[in-house]
Amino acid sequence: MALPAALLLPLGAWAQAGPFTLSGKLGSLGPPAAVYVTYQANHQNMTDSCTLKNGVFRLSGRVDGPQQVLLVTYHHGKGAKELNQDVARIWLEPGTIILNSPDSLRKARISGSRLNADQAALRAALKANDAKWVAFYKTNGYPNPEKPQPAEVAARYTAQSDALTCEKKAIERQFIKAHPATLISLFTLRSYGVPKGGTIPDVADVEPLFNGLSAEVRNTLPGKEYQASLRTWKVVGIGSVAPGFTLNNPEGQPVALADFKGQYVLLDFWASWCHPCRAENPNMVKLYERYKREQFTVLGVSLDDEKQRAAWVKAIKADGLTWPQVYDPAGDRKNAAVIRYGVQSIPENFLIDPAGKIIARNLKGEALAGKLKELFDKP
Repeated sequence: MALPAALLLPLGAWAQAGPFTLSGKLGSLGPPAAVYVTYQANHQNMTDSCTLKNGVFRLSGRVDGPQQVLLVTYHHGKGAKELNQDVARIWLEPGTIILNSPDSLRKARISGSRLNADQAALRAALKANDAKWVAFYKTNGYPNPEKPQPAEVAARYTAQSDALTCEKKAIERQFIKAHPATLISLFTLRSYGVPKGGTIPDVADVEPLFNGLSAEVRNTLPGKEYQASLRTWKVVGIGSVAPGFTLNNPEGQPVALADFKGQYVLLDFWASWCHPCRAENPNMVKLYERYKREQFTVLGVSLDDEKQRAAWVKAIKADGLTWPQVYDPAGDRKNAAVIRYGVQSIPENFLIDPAGKIIARNLKGEALAGKLKELFDKP
């Protein structure tokens, strides 16, 4: 019995593995209503479920360590269509965790878990900001790339959303500094400071916050992984020499970044299955055609693996990508470029100058067009 992998959000093998008990009462729900949870144990995904009897349920097992998971309640039995899916994202950790609610997981109060208490404290701190975001989207709607807004409207939209983002960051920063001994602060830091549309934060901003966490938190596996990411992000900072690598093109021939020295190179990380990447490709094609005779090229690095190779080659042709393309058949975990540039998600790119130094990153849309105009459309 398995739930979709997307319902499990493990953060790696943490310290303090051990047994857990998850119990509670959800109103007076009874059969066929049931609660499901998927977690990691012995480095494998485990799924457990329990039919509700007068709202009462109890699940138990052993976890590799604290991990964030989704609980799912099927009020009409698994497989039945639910008008509003009842889910709750909680921290599952060794010990006893208790949930109580008058009718659903969404309204559940959690006790017996420090991590869930810390998460609740963060949510409380962000509550006012969350309400502002809800009001913002209710008034302005969501951006639609296929229906561009007038410049004045787009500028106002961006200014308002940027202001709310800054407010959210300030709240998260204050929480992280005030709660150095909780894994929730580390988890928050993993998304804090990441630029809009990008994946790599400002190291000067996030490193002091990480160093301010307790030694116990920093020495967890995800803490050590984050520290390793910090070292990588420093290596690929603006002004740094771009790390070299060699990967194969679709024909199996090796292509090295060093082959393009003396040119401006936009190192573009993407994949055939990445919708935002594919949406940006028409803009990339237009700019490449405009500047390819001006000492400018693009080097596409795909995160597709050997199983996805046919889809990758098809996407290159379908999107009209005429610049060099490379990949690693072993996938992104073995891809030398992905590893050396600390790419966490895509789309992501780096602009490298003729001397081999990184001069910009995360350039898309108008930002990319503006930078290339600055470089090549000189009076």
